[in-house]
Amino acid sequence: MTTPTITLDNRIQALPQELQDMIFDFTLIGASSLNALCTAPGQIEITNQHKPPSSLRIDRKSRAKFATQYYSTTLFVIPAVDAAILAKWMRSLPAEHLQLLRDVRCWKHFATRERLYMAMDAEMLWEYIHFAFEKWAGVPNTVKLELLESTVDGTGMRAVVVPVNCDSAEARRAIEGFWP
Repeated sequence: MTTPTITLDNRIQALPQELQDMIFDFTLIGASSLNALCTAPGQIEITNQHKPPSSLRIDRKSRAKFATQYYSTTLFVIPAVDAAILAKWMRSLPAEHLQLLRDVRCWKHFATRERLYMAMDAEMLWEYIHFAFEKWAGVPNTVKLELLESTVDGTGMRAVVVPVNCDSAEARRAIEGFWP
């Protein structure tokens, strides 16, 4: 006669809730900080190769708990304002995860020699992102266009963050104020 195999999941489910929570915190949430795509602590760069953390594929209860922590505390960065990557990534997220997003940034880095076209280019980028993502109710307020410029002496960077949910006039003032 054979005995039924007790799975790891069954063993964990048999533990008191406090121990289950500790295991969850140490394994699932802790694993997210080891994500190979992290460019800085708490920051994920979204590229064509981006894959969501494996912690989102465990079970419904774990996914809900992990997703709340992951999506609401992580800065998601789309380099070089690649709107196609941003759109693909946002379409891949379930609606409940989209609502958890708190900070999504589209970066555009300008070299000082481009100063003549910077404000016009930045304004067009903002308008493109604004109109492309206003259809996701509740999400546009998390998406921001972050403009970066090397300082004239090359020793640092300066930045301005323009929220996608502000109106065109407000965005224009922020962008024009960045390049006086």
